[in-house]
Amino acid sequence: MNTKDISDREIVAEFFERIDQRDEEAAFDLAQFCLPRIVEGNFDAMLDTIEGLSRASANLGSPHAQAFLSEDWTSLRAILLRRLRRSASKGKTQ
Repeated sequence: MNTKDISDREIVAEFFERIDQRDEEAAFDLAQFCLPRIVEGNFDAMLDTIEGLSRASANLGSPHAQAFLSEDWTSLRAILLRRLRRSASKGKTQ
């Protein structure tokens, strides 16, 4: 993991703090932050965003989000990260 990934992860965490504080612009700001990172291949930031949104929903009482986080997320995150990185590396060699 490089320094940019660490700072992006910290920024994503700050967006979720703002969401928790009911900042009306926070979710949209997070979406705007994510857009260029998809192209850059910053998969950790994207997966952190999925996790954060799921946790926010779970904290609001969503049983679906709670089940997802407790039953599926850990293994799913690992699988997705492996596949995304594999796809990105194949794209660079073509």
